[in-house]
Amino acid sequence: MKVAATIGVAVAMAIGAAGTGSAAQNDYSDQKVKVPAKDSGVSAQRTNGHSFWEINASGELNYWYRSGESFERSVRGSGWQNTRQITSLNANVFLEIKPDYRLARWTWTGNGFIEEIVGTGWQPARVITGIDDNRFLEIKQDGTLTHWTFTPNGLSASNVGAGWQNARTIAGLGGPQDNVIDFMEIKNTGAVSEWYSTGGPFEEWPFGTVDFSDVRLIAGMDADHFVFIPNDGTLWEFALVFDETEQQWYWIAAQRGAGWGGTRLIG
Repeated sequence: MKVAATIGVAVAMAIGAAGTGSAAQNDYSDQKVKVPAKDSGVSAQRTNGHSFWEINASGELNYWYRSGESFERSVRGSGWQNTRQITSLNANVFLEIKPDYRLARWTWTGNGFIEEIVGTGWQPARVITGIDDNRFLEIKQDGTLTHWTFTPNGLSASNVGAGWQNARTIAGLGGPQDNVIDFMEIKNTGAVSEWYSTGGPFEEWPFGTVDFSDVRLIAGMDADHFVFIPNDGTLWEFALVFDETEQQWYWIAAQRGAGWGGTRLIG
């Protein structure tokens, strides 16, 4: 039985998904990726770059929040081992594709969750990823890229691309304006791109020479931060950093933990 309530208090990352840990198979700390100029007005949203959700191999639902140079855990539930996918909409709201392919929206109230079933029949969804409070992206099994929006009348879909069969996974970075779509893609080859649109055609920005062939899981936190877990179980974060000397924004990577080999899903 799935339990969705506070069943634990925040614990230091030293208990396992923790600390600075050992070196990764691929040392991402030497990666520095130049960022093209985006339209002004794009500000932090979703989890404000400070938190994400995890389901581990034991079926625990964990909320991870920034603590200094790493993250700390708050256990929020158990019995989640059969969940198919999760993705954040903001710091307190996430989506789940259930074992029976219903789509649920979960809202954390501070004392427990409110669950809303917002869809059924999500078998065609290969990947979903949040991009802000009320929007998310889906890649279907047939390669269609769909933009979903929560409206007062329910979910509204708009197909915004096709031919995405070669995308291994995607991670939403956000908006927050309703016309902005910003996300990372890991291709089947391991190559990485950032995709960006302000309502028109997408622009693709290859992510330098970064190779994510060994990356198992990825989750966006906001327009300036995303985390990922390679096969060696380390936890890494890419963050946007401004170089004052060059007057240029760069994506810079830093290791945030180790011992994440038992993580099944993040979002």
